[in-house]
Amino acid sequence: MNDEEQFARNLVYELKPSVASTLLPGLPAYIIFMCVPHADYINSDEKIQDFLTLIINAIY
Repeated sequence: MNDEEQFARNLVYELKPSVASTLLPGLPAYIIFMCVPHADYINSDEKIQDFLTLIINAIY
């Protein structure tokens, strides 16, 4: 499993509600959001698209 898949799995599937309630509100969404500017910085449009598709598929 590559890093992106593991990242999506940890944020979407394995983050338990009891743990999420102790975090800052919206922290998982903020982490996902901050990955987009990083991928833009390294100038990888394909990586942004693949990453967001992976996150969306993990949610559904």
